[in-house]
Amino acid sequence: MIVEVPLKWVVSYNDDSLPESTDDSTQIRYVEISDVNETDGITGAADVVFGEAPSRARRILRRGDVIVSTVRTYLRAVAAVGASYDGAICSTGFAVLRACGVDERFLKYAVLDRAFMDQVVAQSTGVSYPAINASDLVRIRIPLPAPSEQRAIADYLDRETAQIDAFIAKNEELITLLTERRLALIARAAFRGLDPAVSTRHSGIEWLGEVPIHWETSRLSRWFGVVLGKMLDASKFAATEGHYLPYVRAANVKQGRLDLSDFKSMPFTAGEQLKLDLRGGDLVVVEGGASYGVSAYVSEDMAGWAFQKTVNRVRARGGHSTQFLGYQLEVLRCAGVLGMLADASTIPHLTAEKLERLSIAMPPISEQFSVVEYVEQRTRTLQSAIETAELGVVLARERRAALISAAVTGKIEVPAA
Repeated sequence: MIVEVPLKWVVSYNDDSLPESTDDSTQIRYVEISDVNETDGITGAADVVFGEAPSRARRILRRGDVIVSTVRTYLRAVAAVGASYDGAICSTGFAVLRACGVDERFLKYAVLDRAFMDQVVAQSTGVSYPAINASDLVRIRIPLPAPSEQRAIADYLDRETAQIDAFIAKNEELITLLTERRLALIARAAFRGLDPAVSTRHSGIEWLGEVPIHWETSRLSRWFGVVLGKMLDASKFAATEGHYLPYVRAANVKQGRLDLSDFKSMPFTAGEQLKLDLRGGDLVVVEGGASYGVSAYVSEDMAGWAFQKTVNRVRARGGHSTQFLGYQLEVLRCAGVLGMLADASTIPHLTAEKLERLSIAMPPISEQFSVVEYVEQRTRTLQSAIETAELGVVLARERRAALISAAVTGKIEVPAA
């Protein structure tokens, strides 16, 4: 029989912290929120001295602890602490749970259960920075079977999730290999053209190096115009004053494609429609955040769409190809060139002004379209394989989460310990 009990009945929390008197020269391994996710656990830590660490670097981790993020809880940053992170220091943005009336391995899976994390997210307060107090988190209930069942469930999930994790790792390795192969093909065509015997010259631009002798080198603004979207406030319009349009936001922009499975609409005034419209042939480029510089081509069937806030719209002048430019931007982003342009002091921003100043090399228009056609043909199979592997990872992670939930709550029988 499985009963449900408040988490605080079977754990202590935030037991050990570094004192303020810790010597500034003390070397620590610091784990922050971005180092943790529910699938991979702790993925890394920064080696710093205490005097240079953030003030929130205080909580001491021990092998067997389970850490749960209490800030930005929508990230679902949860992990068990293995032997390699014993003695590491984590942010005070984590609740550090220590088993005292439950099998520590079962505790890990009980906290990883989506039902538990759904409660953490639901009980968090705040819109832009949702958070929950550790004292409230440990009031959330978890399933608690008998000790022998806890061990049996943990043994079963250790075995099954290890197989799923190995499958995910193989697929991610394949995705990396295929992506590198695709990018190499694009880089060769988009920066050297299709004729291997063509004469070249030095472009004078560090990241361009040698370019075909007949290509022109200049700032992006010579061939393309860039407009940055702006924040619109739907509440200031009456329903009759604004014309509702679907719009593209940064979350919709994936590398090389638009994902419009989740889009939003809002009213745009006539002036905003003129400035923020999208047409077939435009290129949208993410302006800020982790995906800055990611670009996607706008198809002809998107007439009537607009764009907003952290998205740049790039529109060709004189018949040039934004698809060709998109291939160049993809390579430059992966090479770190766009990162040099973005202001990364806090959140990186690739503004319209910075994008327009980017130096690029462009072939004649007919050659641009020949390169686009060549790249589309040669990368179609690679892209399909990448998407298949990515889907495999998504489904495997869903399977992993469902398996943990079913085992922890007793919905499936597991072999005896």
